[in-house]
Amino acid sequence: MRTPVAAIRMFAVALLTWSALIGMASAQAVQSWATVLDDAGRSDSGDFVLVDSTGDAIVGGISQTASGDADVRLARISPAGVVIWSQRIPFGAPNSALGLDGLTLDPAGNILAVVNHSLGGQESRVVTVKVSGAGAEIWRATFDTPGGVDSAAGIVRDAAGQVFVGGTIQQGVNGVNGQSLKAFIVAYGANGNLLWQDTYDNGQDQESIGDITRDPASGAIYIAGSASGQNAGPLLLRYDPSGRRRWAKKFPTLGGRNGAGARKVRVGPDGHVVMASVVAPGGIGSIDIQVTKVDATSGKALWSTLYGDPVAEDYVFDLAIDSLANVTIFARRLAGFGTGHPLVVRYTPNGQLSWDVVDPQTDGAFLAFALDAAGAAYVSGPHRVPFGMFVTYLWRTTRYDGAGQPIWAVEYDGSPTIPTNGTPHSLAVASGGDVIVTGEVNGDIHVVSYDQP
Repeated sequence: MRTPVAAIRMFAVALLTWSALIGMASAQAVQSWATVLDDAGRSDSGDFVLVDSTGDAIVGGISQTASGDADVRLARISPAGVVIWSQRIPFGAPNSALGLDGLTLDPAGNILAVVNHSLGGQESRVVTVKVSGAGAEIWRATFDTPGGVDSAAGIVRDAAGQVFVGGTIQQGVNGVNGQSLKAFIVAYGANGNLLWQDTYDNGQDQESIGDITRDPASGAIYIAGSASGQNAGPLLLRYDPSGRRRWAKKFPTLGGRNGAGARKVRVGPDGHVVMASVVAPGGIGSIDIQVTKVDATSGKALWSTLYGDPVAEDYVFDLAIDSLANVTIFARRLAGFGTGHPLVVRYTPNGQLSWDVVDPQTDGAFLAFALDAAGAAYVSGPHRVPFGMFVTYLWRTTRYDGAGQPIWAVEYDGSPTIPTNGTPHSLAVASGGDVIVTGEVNGDIHVVSYDQP
């Protein structure tokens, strides 16, 4: 838990960094292009953006009609901002709710998406779709537990194009007829055939999965989440590429708290695994972040630390590990009256706090983050400004260097003539340094690219 002295230090650091930013106008990013994907009569969201080996931006989201019919929306945009193609991947069932919960590219440049497809009531399935680089659907595979609510936490792939999806199976309704939660993982071949699947339920806890990751060196796949029940805490499972479960570990919650759930998990260059969890208080108090580094071979914790503010609520959005094994946590800090600001926290490889920074000029429930190859952190979120008698929201994107100092900040107005309530949802940094942000503005997908100084 953060001490009052540490909280004062953090305020002082934030004040100094934002004062420094004012004098850095010469080191400013410049908008190179902005593209709007407007599908008439539909509400679209840009939920993910990736950059492929050619520099094209791959954008994914959900496209929905006023009656509730939803499809997956994918688009390819050139490095110059030209839309190469944009199309919907149909799901057919009327009034079906969709959620795009993961997007990745395979070595051949094909697009792999995992979708939560709700069929209404207590029934939902997980659909994995493979689309060619030219936008043609190649295959789709469905994970569907009879009478259950299946939800995906993400998708990863290997060098051979095999696909791994992890998530949670819910059966029953809590408080009505009992509820059962358990973890699942499923693997598909490059042609969409089922390779293997596994469910995990230790019979005493309720297991739910928040994220999935893969170690490119060993090929191991990890799914992380929570195990609620007696001695509830973060949960981590390791699988071999063949589907063998190596171990399943539950970790203690720090600070006398009564529960924690891993929201993000990543593998560092040293082969060890880092989880970022949200820690809930037993009563009145703050919501904090627990960071745990785990030995990949044994599953034992190498170190674990608690980060937070005495009165604020900190929610994990993302986690990244740089080439030196430094750990960066991207989060949202909620402190009074619903105000939420982006929070970036960095730890050394041995778990020492390096720096933390809050952006007080950005405020929103949806934020986008990324880490580049040099360890610089990027944050994008809405900046509320007056618009006549109303307010509008600009997209504010900021770069911090490896020491946590702001280098530049730039804003995008996706709706100059009318107020907007849009937000950025995803951010990517191309190998050449271009920063690409996507999200939603007044029901349309917007994609904006910046050249860095």
